Amino acid sequence: MQLYNLKKMCGTFKGYIGECMFQLSQKGVILPRYFPKDKFFIFFGNYIDEKKKAFIEKNYFSIDGIKIIKSPIPKVLLYEVKTKNKFSSGTYSLKMTSHCQEIYSEALSLGFEVYVAQIWLHGNWFYEVIIEDFGSCDYYIDDHKKYDYKEEL
Repeated sequence: MQLYNLKKMCGTFKGYIGECMFQLSQKGVILPRYFPKDKFFIFFGNYIDEKKKAFIEKNYFSIDGIKIIKSPIPKVLLYEVKTKNKFSSGTYSLKMTSHCQEIYSEALSLGFEVYVAQIWLHGNWFYEVIIEDFGSCDYYIDDHKKYDYKEEL
């Protein structure tokens, strides 16, 4: 038997787990990856204006997390979730694709509240969640990925 260390692995699997950890720590957050789009609009469509509905419809599976606050004034919060390792010292800027940056910048211009949630993996099954405004968090644009060019695929 071989043991693997999730904190030292790269790739999207760690990100999927981080999204689930984020949802566990934040009451009411929906992960579009695991929640059918048609049901989302059935349950929450009445709380979103038409421009925001069109944006969510177009970008549903590019958004990591969505939270609808129904009252007193309905609000839609969008989250980009980043999973990071805390097994080494130092601080790291978050990396983001240009496509992701464009989506969340457009969301801000439409009046969404946009946040970046950092999931920091610690030892012994512990993790912490740090939530920052998208506009004020420190990130850099990573190399282009295949999914940055949806039109060309």
